Amino acid sequence: MIRTALSDKARAALIGFCAENLKPGLDPVRYADNFNNVDFGEVGGVDGALYEIRSLHQKDGVPATICFRAEDDFCVEEIED
Repeated sequence: MIRTALSDKARAALIGFCAENLKPGLDPVRYADNFNNVDFGEVGGVDGALYEIRSLHQKDGVPATICFRAEDDFCVEEIED
């Protein structure tokens, strides 16, 4: 099994995080949905997904991060050998 995406609950939390931390005028839904190259880690491992709003886009001018680690934070998919 591999992690393929954030669950709906985790995606909503990510959008809320973006809404709280982005500079005015930036769309939190679009920003959250456009994170690229996120490594979701392995199922059953301690790895998670780390998202960072760069200082350029953060309302206070410093990076802001959020991490998802719980198994229910992810959608998983079976892989056939």
